[in-house]
Amino acid sequence: MTNLQNNSLPPQEIANNSFGKVHQTIKVSIEILSYGLRENFMAPLKLYLLLKFSCSGKLIITDQVMQEIAEQLHYKSTKSVQNNLEKLYADDWIGFNPKSGYTFIRSFERMRIKKEFYRLTSAELSFNDLQYLHEFAVAAIITSLINGQKRKIKIRAVHNQDKSGTIPPGSFFPISTHVLANVLNCSIMQAWRLRKEAVKLGYLKMRKPKPVPIGVHITDYQHLMKSTENVKNFRLKKNQVLIQDCFLLKSNLFLRSRCFINNQVRLNT
Repeated sequence: MTNLQNNSLPPQEIANNSFGKVHQTIKVSIEILSYGLRENFMAPLKLYLLLKFSCSGKLIITDQVMQEIAEQLHYKSTKSVQNNLEKLYADDWIGFNPKSGYTFIRSFERMRIKKEFYRLTSAELSFNDLQYLHEFAVAAIITSLINGQKRKIKIRAVHNQDKSGTIPPGSFFPISTHVLANVLNCSIMQAWRLRKEAVKLGYLKMRKPKPVPIGVHITDYQHLMKSTENVKNFRLKKNQVLIQDCFLLKSNLFLRSRCFINNQVRLNT
């Protein structure tokens, strides 16, 4: 196990150890956020991002720093900090130099190459967003899905020379809970809960479309339920069979495409 707390260093070295809010915001790759959700790596990722916020790239992790991290992440003790640090060391998100006593926080570029993340789209994460990282990550992924729909509309409009393909500001877009669950590699119920929390925190806005009659007689309802995969989309109301489309979403996040980064970037940071 890595010796994390190096309190045998000279007092001046420890005194110069800087841990505090260095950055107000940082740009985090959508793929890093998606990785954290899919691989059940959100707790270590939250710690990694806190370190990115709180130091210039290297840090001596003393008992005091451990305590400050535990307070920032609302942990009851430093044991959870220790466990998540070990996960970050094991997967090389951070590195330790036993000679100097410094922990080095790996750059986003190094992790992008190591994990083979190819997309350069990122979301701007504020320090206050860090405590809601799960919900922020879901909102960022949904924003990416919405942007994908917007691109398809624009491409189709250009191809068909259709000026009506302009997307009005404030438009809502359908994002199926099934699609979201598949992207996040989680259950539909968990995807539904995370989306609901993201809406509650104001990262997303959501509308429920009105069910639409589909012209199927009530006597054919049972047959319809057995013969289709979209059973959950059908409703029965006042002797009418209705179809309920998926919820419509609009994002309050803004994604940025980072500039092209050479894959030969130095890996010693």
